[in-house]
Amino acid sequence: MEAYLRGQGREEVPEELLPYYREHHARYAAYLADCERLRAWAAGVAVRLEADLGGRVVHDPRAFRKAFAARATLYPHSGLIFAALDGRLDLARVREYAPTPQEAARAVWAAE
Repeated sequence: MEAYLRGQGREEVPEELLPYYREHHARYAAYLADCERLRAWAAGVAVRLEADLGGRVVHDPRAFRKAFAARATLYPHSGLIFAALDGRLDLARVREYAPTPQEAARAVWAAE
């Protein structure tokens, strides 16, 4: 992005603005990294819980989901864990859950 801004020329993007871009980009990159850590954590918890319960190969899917829910709710961010179980956990979902850098950092801290 910085190369793109530089390519626009001084008339479009003054050189004085680039340090602000770098600062913003660093914060944004840290936010995305926190979101990815939170996504990976929730996916890992879902896999562990599923393995602890013997996987999905059970006679009663409702009983599996109920047992999974009983364990998942003991963790913070159980909504993300359920999204992982259902195959709906992606970066966009995590960003909805933690829409600001501060919320994402707090969520990662609580998960660890």
